[in-house]
Amino acid sequence: MLRIDIPSSWQWVRLKDISYNIKYGYTASAQPTGSVKLLRITDIQNSNVNWTQVPYCSIEEKDVEKYLLKNKDILIARTGGTVGKSYIVTNIKEKSVFASYLIKITLHRKISIDFINFYLNSPLYWKQLNNNSRGTGQPNVNATKLSNLILPLPPYEEQIRIVDKVNSLIKKFEVEIQNV
Repeated sequence: MLRIDIPSSWQWVRLKDISYNIKYGYTASAQPTGSVKLLRITDIQNSNVNWTQVPYCSIEEKDVEKYLLKNKDILIARTGGTVGKSYIVTNIKEKSVFASYLIKITLHRKISIDFINFYLNSPLYWKQLNNNSRGTGQPNVNATKLSNLILPLPPYEEQIRIVDKVNSLIKKFEVEIQNV
C-alpha cells in the first residue's frame, strides 16, 4: 500500500474493510412538507446541519429503510466543488434519508467515528481523493473509488486514546488563542 512506517500494532486498511456498506443516496425532489426529510449536500454547512431547514421528499415506505440515516453514519459529497466533503450524522429527530449526490458509509462497531473523522480531514485522505476524482468541470468520486481509499488503523483502544489526545490539544490551543 503506502511506504509509510506505522506501529506494528496498526494495519493499513481500505475504507471498505471497516464499513458495513458504502452506498449512494436517494433521487428525489425536495418538498416543503412530508413525513421523511431529505438531507442534501447544501444542507451541510460547516460540518453542521440545521435539521429544521432540511426539506422533505416523497419516498415509498419500502425504500425508506434502504436510505435511512442514523446517527454516526458518515456522508461524503460525491460530486462538484464539494467532492470529498464529509459529515458525521448527528441530532436526527425525524425520519431522514440522504440525497443522491451523497455517499453513506456505515462503520463497523469497533471503529471510532471520531478517529475516522480525523482521517477524513487529513492530507492522506484528500490526496487519495483528489487522485481518484474524475471530471474536469464537475469532479466526482464514486463509491468504488471511495471504498478503496487506504488509512492506517490502530487498535480500537488506541483510536480512543488518539482522539482524546487530539481533542485535548485542540481545546488547549483554543484556550491559548482566546488569551492572546
